[in-house]
Amino acid sequence: MWASLATSLNDRSETQYGLDLAQELVTGSDRVAVHSLSMNSLKGALQKQSWRIFVVSFCAHHDTALQWLHYGRSGSGAVVGFNSALLQKGPFRLYPVLYCARDQQVWVRGIVSRIDAALTEALSSISTNDERDSLRRIAIDLVAAQIWAMAPRVKNPAFRSEDEWRLVASVPRGEGVPLADDPAGETFFRTTGGRVVPYKKIRYDVLPATSLTLGADSSMQQDMPGLRALMEDTLGTTLEPTVSKVMVRA
Repeated sequence: MWASLATSLNDRSETQYGLDLAQELVTGSDRVAVHSLSMNSLKGALQKQSWRIFVVSFCAHHDTALQWLHYGRSGSGAVVGFNSALLQKGPFRLYPVLYCARDQQVWVRGIVSRIDAALTEALSSISTNDERDSLRRIAIDLVAAQIWAMAPRVKNPAFRSEDEWRLVASVPRGEGVPLADDPAGETFFRTTGGRVVPYKKIRYDVLPATSLTLGADSSMQQDMPGLRALMEDTLGTTLEPTVSKVMVRA
């Protein structure tokens, strides 16, 4: 996995596409067919829940003109490679982003259909209306929670060329979600562009970095000894910096 040195943690902005996709599939003209779930209730449950999603973005292939232009400071920045297995820590799990629109729809439909089938079967053995209504509410909240968990793992197909992977921690919030301690730890805040951005700190005993690639126009090329010393002292190992051959122009 590779990430720009400017990569940061984000929240709701990384989930909106997935939530909008789900809303369309549960309320639109081509809505998911169900037997026991109420689509109107599901729409309301999705809106009542408001998870906090924290994301660190990576890419599978870093040395491309697109990556350098958009995330590598037009070739003057640097890219750090990481051991993907060691990046995962606590509630932060690493996932490839799904870009295929058809597969995204299949995923959402599958969530709704499987829970609807389980609900239908369970209702057949329950006789009282109060118990049936209670079970329906639980099922609706479960569907909404599953969709919220799915949301940061999908992205608009127009961004397919980014080949993104995301390190994700989800903090369930809202109606229908049991209150619990935040598994991702304390929330911090920073400002950027006039916005308040909440974020988490992921702490590693040793940062699992495996490589450092400088942009073709990076001024750090003039100080390779300094970079080697920095990595030896902070990572406890020697990583030989390389220089990208991808020439880009802003």
